[in-house]
Amino acid sequence: MTQVVLHALGYWEIQPRPSKEELAAYYSRQYFQQARGSYELVYGDKERAWIEAKSRLRVAIVEGHLGGGSTIGKPRAVLDVGCGEGFGLDAFQRAGWRVRGLDHSVAGVRAQNPHVEPFLAAGDVGDLMAAELASGNRYECITLINVLEHVLDPVSLLASAHELLQPEGIFVVTVPNDFSELQGLARAE
Repeated sequence: MTQVVLHALGYWEIQPRPSKEELAAYYSRQYFQQARGSYELVYGDKERAWIEAKSRLRVAIVEGHLGGGSTIGKPRAVLDVGCGEGFGLDAFQRAGWRVRGLDHSVAGVRAQNPHVEPFLAAGDVGDLMAAELASGNRYECITLINVLEHVLDPVSLLASAHELLQPEGIFVVTVPNDFSELQGLARAE
């Protein structure tokens, strides 16, 4: 029986966890291919504009913290882990950043921002992070936007991301508000 349990570090997780193969099959064949949850096959103009505005705002905030500009004459680099539909990659690229995205699937990027597909590596995110570490790449910004709840080992993913971050770099992490008091109140209404 599947249940949600509190991890010793204070986050909620499903037990038993799915296998690496089950996750790969789900994300590569179903997640972005079905219009469910917060992803759509096609967005209306206003919804797309909202998504793009949020992505541009994220870039502006990051650049504000880093001081804008490039480092030693070359563009700054961002690693978007779990880049989904590629809106973050698009916004950073338009702002002059070198972009790299990691995701289980190319389907979301292909559907929404196909021009950033050349900068995407698809597969198991843990394996892709290991490859990034082995390559010697380092980034001024690493984003994990609603990603930690989708991986088998979020603690290891965060540790890998920390190793890939340049000194003085920025780490942007968001997670859903699931199982919070606020969510409980909203559901009770």
